[in-house]
Amino acid sequence: QFTKAELVPHQEVAVTLSQRGYIKRVPASAYSSQRRGGRGKLAMGTRETDAVLHLLICDTHDTLLFFTRRGRVAPLLCYDLPSDSSRTARGVPISNFIPLDPRQDRVTTVLSTSSLKDGEALILATQRGEVKRSPLQMFSQVRSSGIIAMDLEAEDALISARIAREDDDILLVTEQGQAIRFHVAELRSASRTSGSVRGIRLEEG
Repeated sequence: QFTKAELVPHQEVAVTLSQRGYIKRVPASAYSSQRRGGRGKLAMGTRETDAVLHLLICDTHDTLLFFTRRGRVAPLLCYDLPSDSSRTARGVPISNFIPLDPRQDRVTTVLSTSSLKDGEALILATQRGEVKRSPLQMFSQVRSSGIIAMDLEAEDALISARIAREDDDILLVTEQGQAIRFHVAELRSASRTSGSVRGIRLEEG
Protein backbone atom coordinates (compact mmCIF):
# COMPACT_ATOMS: atom_id res chain seq x y z
CA GLN A 1 0.00 0.00 0.00
CA PHE A 2 1.34 3.38 -1.05
CA THR A 3 1.56 6.37 1.29
CA LYS A 4 0.38 9.82 0.28
CA ALA A 5 3.99 11.03 0.16
CA GLU A 6 4.81 8.34 -2.41
CA LEU A 7 1.88 9.31 -4.61
CA VAL A 8 2.51 13.07 -4.67
CA PRO A 9 5.11 14.15 -7.26
CA HIS A 10 7.83 16.65 -6.39
CA GLN A 11 6.91 20.04 -7.81
CA GLU A 12 8.12 23.58 -7.26
CA VAL A 13 5.20 25.65 -5.98
CA ALA A 14 4.45 29.14 -4.74
CA VAL A 15 2.67 29.35 -1.38
CA THR A 16 1.02 32.64 -0.43
CA LEU A 17 -0.60 33.72 2.84
CA SER A 18 -2.63 36.91 3.08
CA GLN A 19 -3.08 39.35 5.95
CA ARG A 20 -6.59 38.05 6.57
CA GLY A 21 -5.29 34.48 6.78
CA TYR A 22 -6.06 33.03 3.34
CA ILE A 23 -3.51 30.53 2.02
CA LYS A 24 -3.03 28.73 -1.29
CA ARG A 25 -0.41 26.99 -3.41
CA VAL A 26 0.01 27.14 -7.16
CA PRO A 27 2.72 25.76 -9.48
CA ALA A 28 5.67 28.15 -9.57
CA SER A 29 5.50 27.91 -13.36
CA ALA A 30 2.32 30.03 -13.19
CA TYR A 31 4.64 32.99 -12.65
CA SER A 32 6.57 33.29 -15.91
CA SER A 33 9.92 35.08 -16.04
CA GLN A 34 9.71 38.71 -17.17
CA ARG A 35 12.27 41.21 -18.36
CA ARG A 36 13.22 44.30 -16.39
CA GLY A 37 10.43 46.86 -16.51
CA GLY A 38 7.70 44.25 -16.95
CA ARG A 39 4.22 44.90 -15.59
CA GLY A 40 4.24 41.95 -13.22
CA LYS A 41 1.40 39.54 -12.53
CA LEU A 42 -1.31 39.39 -9.88
CA ALA A 43 -0.22 36.80 -7.31
CA MET A 44 -3.44 36.50 -5.33
CA GLY A 45 -6.98 37.78 -5.46
CA THR A 46 -7.63 39.75 -2.25
CA ARG A 47 -10.25 42.05 -0.81
CA GLU A 48 -9.54 45.77 -0.54
CA THR A 49 -8.70 45.34 3.15
CA ASP A 50 -6.41 42.35 2.54
CA ALA A 51 -2.80 42.04 1.36
CA VAL A 52 -0.31 39.27 0.65
CA LEU A 53 2.02 38.98 3.65
CA HIS A 54 4.06 35.87 2.86
CA LEU A 55 5.18 34.23 -0.38
CA LEU A 56 7.41 31.15 -0.41
CA ILE A 57 8.83 29.11 -3.26
CA CYS A 58 9.16 25.52 -2.09
CA ASP A 59 8.73 21.85 -2.98
CA THR A 60 5.44 20.00 -2.50
CA HIS A 61 7.25 17.65 -0.07
CA ASP A 62 8.66 20.46 2.10
CA THR A 63 7.42 21.04 5.63
CA LEU A 64 5.87 24.46 6.30
CA LEU A 65 6.28 25.89 9.80
CA PHE A 66 3.75 28.53 10.85
CA PHE A 67 4.87 30.76 13.73
CA THR A 68 2.30 32.88 15.52
CA ARG A 69 2.46 36.17 17.37
CA ARG A 70 2.03 34.39 20.72
CA GLY A 71 5.07 32.17 20.15
CA ARG A 72 3.46 28.96 18.93
CA VAL A 73 4.47 26.90 15.90
CA ALA A 74 2.40 24.46 13.87
CA PRO A 75 3.67 22.26 10.99
CA LEU A 76 1.99 21.45 7.71
CA LEU A 77 3.23 19.38 4.77
CA CYS A 78 3.08 21.52 1.67
CA TYR A 79 1.22 18.88 -0.35
CA ASP A 80 -1.59 18.95 2.24
CA LEU A 81 -2.53 22.41 0.97
CA PRO A 82 -5.08 22.13 -1.86
CA SER A 83 -3.53 22.79 -5.25
CA ASP A 84 -4.92 25.70 -7.23
CA SER A 85 -4.10 26.39 -10.86
CA SER A 86 -5.27 30.00 -10.69
CA ARG A 87 -2.85 32.72 -9.62
CA THR A 88 -5.73 35.03 -8.72
CA ALA A 89 -7.69 32.61 -6.53
CA ARG A 90 -8.30 33.89 -3.03
CA GLY A 91 -7.27 30.70 -1.23
CA VAL A 92 -8.74 29.09 1.89
CA PRO A 93 -8.53 30.13 5.57
CA ILE A 94 -5.31 28.98 7.25
CA SER A 95 -7.41 28.05 10.30
CA ASN A 96 -8.66 25.09 8.20
CA PHE A 97 -5.20 23.54 8.47
CA ILE A 98 -3.68 24.67 11.77
CA PRO A 99 -5.33 25.40 15.15
CA LEU A 100 -5.58 29.20 15.15
CA ASP A 101 -8.16 31.60 16.56
CA PRO A 102 -7.82 34.77 14.40
CA ARG A 103 -9.38 36.84 17.20
CA GLN A 104 -6.55 35.98 19.63
CA ASP A 105 -3.52 35.12 17.53
CA ARG A 106 -2.15 35.38 13.99
CA VAL A 107 0.66 33.96 11.86
CA THR A 108 3.68 36.27 11.71
CA THR A 109 6.24 34.04 9.94
CA VAL A 110 6.13 31.06 7.59
CA LEU A 111 9.21 28.93 6.89
CA SER A 112 9.72 25.99 4.56
CA THR A 113 12.34 23.28 4.94
CA SER A 114 13.10 19.97 3.28
CA SER A 115 14.60 18.52 6.48
CA LEU A 116 14.13 19.12 10.20
CA LYS A 117 16.89 16.76 11.27
CA ASP A 118 20.09 18.46 10.13
CA GLY A 119 22.47 20.67 12.09
CA GLU A 120 20.80 23.98 11.33
CA ALA A 121 19.42 26.35 13.96
CA LEU A 122 16.13 28.17 14.28
CA ILE A 123 16.52 31.87 15.17
CA LEU A 124 13.50 33.64 16.70
CA ALA A 125 13.13 37.38 17.27
CA THR A 126 10.52 39.38 19.19
CA GLN A 127 8.93 42.80 19.00
CA ARG A 128 10.93 44.00 22.03
CA GLY A 129 14.30 42.97 20.58
CA GLU A 130 14.71 39.57 22.25
CA VAL A 131 16.32 36.69 20.31
CA LYS A 132 16.53 32.96 20.77
CA ARG A 133 18.41 30.11 19.10
CA SER A 134 17.19 26.49 19.16
CA PRO A 135 18.29 23.40 17.20
CA LEU A 136 15.97 22.94 14.23
CA GLN A 137 15.68 19.21 14.96
CA MET A 138 13.76 20.07 18.16
CA PHE A 139 10.82 20.84 15.87
CA SER A 140 10.93 17.57 13.93
CA GLN A 141 8.24 15.95 16.10
CA VAL A 142 5.80 18.86 16.38
CA ARG A 143 2.22 17.62 16.61
CA SER A 144 -0.36 19.00 14.21
CA SER A 145 -2.06 20.93 17.02
CA GLY A 146 1.11 23.01 17.42
CA ILE A 147 3.48 23.63 20.32
CA ILE A 148 5.12 26.55 22.09
CA ALA A 149 8.26 27.65 20.24
CA MET A 150 9.20 30.45 22.62
CA ASP A 151 8.22 31.57 26.11
CA LEU A 152 7.12 35.21 25.77
CA GLU A 153 6.43 38.03 28.20
CA ALA A 154 2.79 39.13 28.17
CA GLU A 155 3.56 42.42 26.41
CA ASP A 156 5.95 40.90 23.83
CA ALA A 157 5.28 39.12 20.53
CA LEU A 158 7.15 36.81 18.15
CA ILE A 159 7.63 38.67 14.87
CA SER A 160 10.30 36.76 12.95
CA ALA A 161 11.85 33.30 12.53
CA ARG A 162 14.72 32.21 10.29
CA ILE A 163 16.71 29.03 9.67
CA ALA A 164 20.45 29.62 9.99
CA ARG A 165 23.81 27.87 10.14
CA GLU A 166 26.47 28.19 12.81
CA ASP A 167 28.62 30.46 10.62
CA ASP A 168 25.77 32.80 9.61
CA ASP A 169 25.26 36.34 10.92
CA ILE A 170 22.09 37.76 12.47
CA LEU A 171 20.99 41.28 11.52
CA LEU A 172 18.28 42.91 13.62
CA VAL A 173 16.79 46.11 12.20
CA THR A 174 14.43 48.38 14.15
CA GLU A 175 11.42 50.30 12.89
CA GLN A 176 13.42 53.54 13.07
CA GLY A 177 16.33 52.16 11.04
CA GLN A 178 18.81 51.20 13.77
CA ALA A 179 20.58 47.86 13.29
CA ILE A 180 22.86 45.41 15.04
CA ARG A 181 24.79 42.47 13.60
CA PHE A 182 26.29 39.47 15.41
CA HIS A 183 27.22 35.84 14.78
CA VAL A 184 24.76 32.99 15.27
CA ALA A 185 27.50 31.26 17.27
CA GLU A 186 27.30 34.05 19.89
CA LEU A 187 23.81 32.88 20.86
CA ARG A 188 23.68 29.93 23.25
CA SER A 189 21.47 27.09 22.11
CA ALA A 190 18.25 27.04 24.16
CA SER A 191 15.48 24.51 24.65
CA ARG A 192 12.20 24.89 22.83
CA THR A 193 10.21 26.10 25.84
CA SER A 194 12.83 28.45 27.27
CA GLY A 195 12.82 32.23 27.01
CA SER A 196 15.21 34.48 25.12
CA VAL A 197 18.11 36.91 25.53
CA ARG A 198 18.48 40.57 24.70
CA GLY A 199 19.35 41.01 21.02
CA ILE A 200 19.09 44.80 20.80
CA ARG A 201 18.14 47.42 23.37
CA LEU A 202 15.27 49.60 22.16
CA GLU A 203 14.71 53.22 23.17
CA GLU A 204 11.22 54.32 24.13
CA GLY A 205 9.02 54.45 21.05
